[in-house]
Amino acid sequence: MLVLLGVPLQSSAQSAEETAALSLFEKGKKAFKAGEFEAALPLFEHAQTVVDNVHTQYYLGRAYAAVDQCARALPFLALVDGKLPPSVEGFRLADETRCLKSASKESLTQSDCRTALPMLERLSGRLEGEEEAWRADKAKYCSTRATDFPTDTATRKAAYGLYEAGIAAAKDGDAAGAEGLFVKTLALADEPVVRRRLAKIQLTTGGCLAALKTLEGIPEATRTDADTDLREACGAYAPRSELSGAALANVVTLVTSGLAAGREGRLAEAQHAFDEAAKAGNAPAVEALAIDLLYDLERCKQYAVRIAEASQAVQLALTDIGKRMKACGVDPTVLGVAGGTAGAGSPLALAAQGAGTPVTEVVTWSLVGTGLACLGVAGLMQLDANDRYADARDEIEFANSAAASDGEAADAINLSYDFQDQGDKSTEKAMLFTGVGASLMVAGVTMFFWPQDDEPGNVKSANAVTLQPWWSSSTMGVAGNF
Repeated sequence: MLVLLGVPLQSSAQSAEETAALSLFEKGKKAFKAGEFEAALPLFEHAQTVVDNVHTQYYLGRAYAAVDQCARALPFLALVDGKLPPSVEGFRLADETRCLKSASKESLTQSDCRTALPMLERLSGRLEGEEEAWRADKAKYCSTRATDFPTDTATRKAAYGLYEAGIAAAKDGDAAGAEGLFVKTLALADEPVVRRRLAKIQLTTGGCLAALKTLEGIPEATRTDADTDLREACGAYAPRSELSGAALANVVTLVTSGLAAGREGRLAEAQHAFDEAAKAGNAPAVEALAIDLLYDLERCKQYAVRIAEASQAVQLALTDIGKRMKACGVDPTVLGVAGGTAGAGSPLALAAQGAGTPVTEVVTWSLVGTGLACLGVAGLMQLDANDRYADARDEIEFANSAAASDGEAADAINLSYDFQDQGDKSTEKAMLFTGVGASLMVAGVTMFFWPQDDEPGNVKSANAVTLQPWWSSSTMGVAGNF
């Protein structure tokens, strides 16, 4: 398939070790082309330790990209840039672009503009539309933050050394050590980026209160959306109080990523992040965010089901619940019956008040509607009968005319009899439908004016039997209170 990459790794003069490497490489190619990337990766790794050339570099880079190890894939994909034929370059470029986007986003979530900016610059000219607008915006943001903070004095240089040591400790999983180093950095250089790093570490070591206190020290003019997201994740959308350590940090990270995705219009990604955060953190406010986004994504059926299953605390946090359910074509009463969650004071119960229709009204309008339909059918039957009678008259006139021969006259008379019979049958059907329709109309009108349960005027009993039709994008039915 790929001419360049199909040639042998080495010349004919191969050592036993090189021959073994070639065998591993060929097995790796076969697994890679079969889509078995996890199996192909170690084969390419072993081959590359012996024979390091464009072939192993290309396949190793693509294999790393295929298993989402972009940090390892990018160096190999860069090594073979400009060394491949056009047919192969397309694959390399697609994998590199995808990995650059993924890796730059990961660095941006860690406020690491120094790592993200070169990748954002390499993506220039590769993206289009909203993706290019996002790249340009992030590149502009990082252009003044790529060094995190200036090191123009000896004190600041020392502070930056501590800062980098803190970043390394955080990557190694030493949260306590990273916190101590960032605290020392702040003593020498109180920079917003240091406070952001410290606040994220403190989620694990000291919880939300410590993180919020650190964020308070960032001047108003230099606060970013990420700062606001973290404050909201630890404030309005805080998980249950007993959550701490890595579990708390994970929930807060999910919430902040969901808030960022929602702000950038990636609603499905935001909805998934909020769902995961709600499950991990038992946070009603976050679950309400996830349910609200189902409505924004026009997933009305899921939206209705989730409301029915939600706790009262979640229902109280939802946005315009009654209005949105009506827009979805779902009756709140049905949700209360199905989920059993609509207590007397819940939003579902409040939205459902007065939504039911008494059975007598349903039957009345059903009778009237069916009666009207029957009368309409009767009219159509009578029109058909009139057409048949007209056809019969035309045939009789033709039979009596001088232009008709004896045979044609006989055929015309027989045909007129057939039209006459068809007209009689349609007339009988019209009379039948007229009788049924009139009877149903009379019954419906009678029920409409018939007094019910001694209820004065139009007042409906709160305990009356009610029926209510409901529908969504794929289902419909009737529910009621009995």
